[in-house]
Amino acid sequence: LGLVCGAGAGASIATMAVLYDPSDPSRAYYGTDGRAHLLLIGAGLALVLAHWSPGRAARSTVNALGLAGAVACLAFWVWVPDTAPWMYRGGYAVFGLCVAAVITSSVQPGRFALRSFLSLAPLVWIGRISYGLYLWHWPVIVVASPARTGLDGPSLTVMRVGLTFALATASFYLVEQPIRHGVLRGRWALAVSPSAFIATGVVVLVATAGAAPPPAYLQGGP
Repeated sequence: LGLVCGAGAGASIATMAVLYDPSDPSRAYYGTDGRAHLLLIGAGLALVLAHWSPGRAARSTVNALGLAGAVACLAFWVWVPDTAPWMYRGGYAVFGLCVAAVITSSVQPGRFALRSFLSLAPLVWIGRISYGLYLWHWPVIVVASPARTGLDGPSLTVMRVGLTFALATASFYLVEQPIRHGVLRGRWALAVSPSAFIATGVVVLVATAGAAPPPAYLQGGP
């Protein structure tokens, strides 16, 4: 498994670099093959942590790397645009390693500033609904466009963030948690599944109405 994660991550990093097009980096950014290394870095970290636990002497180094990784992540978010060429030539891999350092430090026993900060109740709650935030943020960005909302700039961002949190919270408590506790079984599952597919199709049609045409590489153009 470790070999698969390592080889797969290396191949994905190379694929992203090859696919990168300065005029339109969409293919490199959105392609699963080019972004898989970020998931594989996490999978590799899970394998490492399942078989290795740093001793007390090594833990201080791990914590220092975690703090440095957290600072680096903040720097990425604030100063690095998603169109920066070097991000497609290893930059995303560096970001993934920084996140891995943060996770490694956060799961270590004992008190440490980064671990204590990430253990704050609001952040823990955000972590619990984080997958919903990930799933909902893009549909919200697509639907809540400046043309539809009449907003732009910081006000549009605040509205999108608030709507994403509202939808992620609702889906967590009304959908995810009931499913995890086995509510949808038997006839309920048979009834809800087709309805969910139909509702998803309707949402996609409404959200993409009047959308811009796909980029040239998807249209078979030069």
